[in-house]
Amino acid sequence: MRKENIHLQIETIENDQEKNQVFITGWGFDEQARKPLKYLAVDGKKVTLSVVKRDDVVAVHKLEDKQRYGFKLKILNHQLAKKYTLTFLKGSGQEITFQLDRENKNGKNNFQRMFTLLKMLKKHGLKTACENGYYYLKKTNDYKEWIRKNENFNVNEVKKEIANFSYQPLISLVTPVYNVEEKWFLHFIQSIKDQYYTNWELCLADDASTNPYIKSMLEAVSRKDSRIKIVYRARNGHISEATNSAIKITTGEYIAFIDNDDELAPHALYESVKAINKDFEIDFLYSDEDKLRENGERIEPFFKPNWNAQLLLAHNYITHLVVVSRLLLEKVGEFRTEFNGSQDYDFILRATEKAKKIHHISSILYHWRMIATSTAENPESKIYAFTTGQKALTESLQRKGIAADVLMDRIHLGLYHIQYPLTEFPIVSIIFTKFFHKGIKNWAKFKKNTKYPNIEVVEEKKIEKAIKKARGKYLLFLSGCLDNVDENENVDPLWLKNLIMNITRSEIGLVAGVIANKKGQILNIGFSFDVRKKAIIPDELGVNRHTIGTYFRTVVMRFVGAVTTAFALVEKSDLEKIAVDWEESQVLSGIELSFAIRNRLQKTVLFTPGTTLFTKNDSVIKISQSTKKALWERNYTQEELDPYQNLVKI
Repeated sequence: MRKENIHLQIETIENDQEKNQVFITGWGFDEQARKPLKYLAVDGKKVTLSVVKRDDVVAVHKLEDKQRYGFKLKILNHQLAKKYTLTFLKGSGQEITFQLDRENKNGKNNFQRMFTLLKMLKKHGLKTACENGYYYLKKTNDYKEWIRKNENFNVNEVKKEIANFSYQPLISLVTPVYNVEEKWFLHFIQSIKDQYYTNWELCLADDASTNPYIKSMLEAVSRKDSRIKIVYRARNGHISEATNSAIKITTGEYIAFIDNDDELAPHALYESVKAINKDFEIDFLYSDEDKLRENGERIEPFFKPNWNAQLLLAHNYITHLVVVSRLLLEKVGEFRTEFNGSQDYDFILRATEKAKKIHHISSILYHWRMIATSTAENPESKIYAFTTGQKALTESLQRKGIAADVLMDRIHLGLYHIQYPLTEFPIVSIIFTKFFHKGIKNWAKFKKNTKYPNIEVVEEKKIEKAIKKARGKYLLFLSGCLDNVDENENVDPLWLKNLIMNITRSEIGLVAGVIANKKGQILNIGFSFDVRKKAIIPDELGVNRHTIGTYFRTVVMRFVGAVTTAFALVEKSDLEKIAVDWEESQVLSGIELSFAIRNRLQKTVLFTPGTTLFTKNDSVIKISQSTKKALWERNYTQEELDPYQNLVKI
């Protein structure tokens, strides 16, 4: 049996104890026949099948939209169990028996683990799959060591510090509850009670749970701690309405959001209030997070960048923990039911649009539990969330008066790409910043492979003179050793158009794409900086350009600290307002240009993955000792040089 030809996703397994019934929901299809699976039995018992239309599955997997790929199975005279045996038919009529493991201590059942491996083998081959497995193990062990070294708190000292806070607001923790397993809920409750900062209230909204133990469980925890408040909904309204019900019973000056099976780090509220005391303008806070296996092991830390508005338009990188002021919540409004699945993304987009000041706490404050139906475990388990995310992002752009199309990435679920309209094609002047003669010599072939009507090459080797001589509205600084022919001899004729559609945005001052070598390895997608260590960091250097890099860095648009003048597009009128020493290296002149764009013109520097240029010269982005020396003599602060960099690393 070739399971790689089957897509089967179990989303929920729930039971009605009083009626002695089990319900299993999800979706599935036969990849070869492109048809839904036919479900026959669970544990040998005939099932009652309800089929469900799933536009999200159709959109992502490009399926026939008339078919119904979702399902809800009802099994009579059955109760929750650790394992189930599901019998179904493929499109060919072949009967298949599949073991559902509801509670696997390793975090993935065998089918999911095999499916992940098959996808990796198919995409990258055996060698890379094995290397990734080793890398994952190494990163997990490194993270354990990082936790040991960095999460050592003197609780008595922390509590003394809290006692001296001039402002000690009540934090209202908001949590919708629905049929959560008792063991995960009690872990969640304990993580709240373990907070170093104790001025909190937990507001729980039960969304008409069908499991009878839920009410007694909630009342038991509430009796033990008066800070725990409960509201019972008369009917199930799903996550947004349940969250809103919990919000209605809050009384705190700040509101935080946490799911009913996740956990907070003990210092979560302490760090939040500490940040607020340092700057009372802050009304939106978010933190770093990791994932929590069912066996309690912490893995996959996400050390997020500081506030990056462009990155948020590519995916919800903020997720957890989010804390907002009550004033901001009242401005933004509650969660919206039409965005269920991506209700948090919609809320975060609306809140960050109206926030006075957004603050990132560089600390792991939230543990996202990985269980079989969680998107932390498997993004495809809630695939509908990505279509509602697309809708939320589209509305966000509309609120800002931006006309653009939002495209959902069909390979990397949860990522979005924004295409801005390009109605005019202004003149672009090409200025070669290095390898001038080679650039001039190769330009005829380059231009032939470029679909853009208004290009001029400035035949002047001195950059300052070339800038004055240029007729273009936009200037493209380019190393003469670059071209648009990839490692497989494929050509992208729209490379320049993809740059231009972003530079026309009023907030953008500088745009750059990917520089890769002819082996497909990334040479530059922007620079990050660590002023403390005097480090210039070429993002994702050497990474295969077809991979997602670290937290999708290689495949989404984002604001960056700096780019190189080996490949950078700028408006000429902006350039005339600032000074750059063009006698310096491409790296240093790019950093100086980026610095001036951000700090003097108050514009941003954008990296876009939509354009890639190639070179046979791997040293095109060489960072010399003289470049480093010259940069650090300028005594830039971290904020001036790179406001986005998270300095916490494993």
